[in-house]
Amino acid sequence: MERGNVSLTLERVTLEDRGEYVCRVSSEQWFDKASVFLTVKVLGGIPVLSVAVGGGGQVNITCLSEGWSPQPKLSWKNKEGTEIRNEQEVLNTFDPLGLVSVSSWLLYPPSDSDWLSCTVSLSEEEKRESRVLPHKPGAWKEDFIVTLVLSLLLLSALSTVVCILLKHRDQMKLEQNKSETKKLFKGTENSLEKRPVKEGKNLQDWHQVKGFKENITMDENTAHGTIRVTQDGKTAHYIKEKETMKSSDQRHPHVLANQSFGSEQHYWEVKVRDETVDKAVGDCGQLSWYVGVARDNAKRTSTVAVTPLHGF
Repeated sequence: MERGNVSLTLERVTLEDRGEYVCRVSSEQWFDKASVFLTVKVLGGIPVLSVAVGGGGQVNITCLSEGWSPQPKLSWKNKEGTEIRNEQEVLNTFDPLGLVSVSSWLLYPPSDSDWLSCTVSLSEEEKRESRVLPHKPGAWKEDFIVTLVLSLLLLSALSTVVCILLKHRDQMKLEQNKSETKKLFKGTENSLEKRPVKEGKNLQDWHQVKGFKENITMDENTAHGTIRVTQDGKTAHYIKEKETMKSSDQRHPHVLANQSFGSEQHYWEVKVRDETVDKAVGDCGQLSWYVGVARDNAKRTSTVAVTPLHGF
């Protein structure tokens, strides 16, 4: 007060603080006063533009922006930046907080290239702007429907091509597996025909091999946890592995036979049938099968790896 400084400081200013402030100084012989008007600026929201059908082949474009303080200016411009004078007055409304909502509308010829802009501003630096192409309402729906139909047709064609290619690939795989199986049996026939029999004779005919046929049954006690052996020991089924099964138990699922041989020649048949082959081409789940022999000292457990190291 000794230096005449009676300044007022306002913190966390709100809209309620706006208005006129008066400073009055007086003594017994003298008094004076001065006033200042405080304006609180609030930048409003981005203008929202909407297009509707107007009269005379034109479209009605509406611009709305809310939450301004003080009252802003609204203007329309074309893509060249030229301001469009609108004969209609701008409508301003106040909400309970004292903020201004501004709106205006404009009749304009429809266009697919000449965009319009609606700008709401307090100054050149404090402004919001939105742009719109004055399409005729409903025109975009026709374009969208045509595009959608073409997209669906293209997608359907691509799906058909992919399905055909996948089926062809799976059919080729199936034919290749059948060919390899035939070659394997053919090689076995040739090998057996060249080997001498126990009486010193050569096997000249495949039917002679069947003379050494053995009745083989499987030992259920040696079956892996994913293999189920029927009561007569003649059939084994593979079942899906349990998710809880240890990784060490999932190696080389197999089952051993009850019979064993020390010498001479023996013959048996193994019929392998993968049920997935009977399904439509392209189904997944085909399995690989192995048929072989094991030494007498092979570990008769179902969790060991089927390798020569373990007697297989």
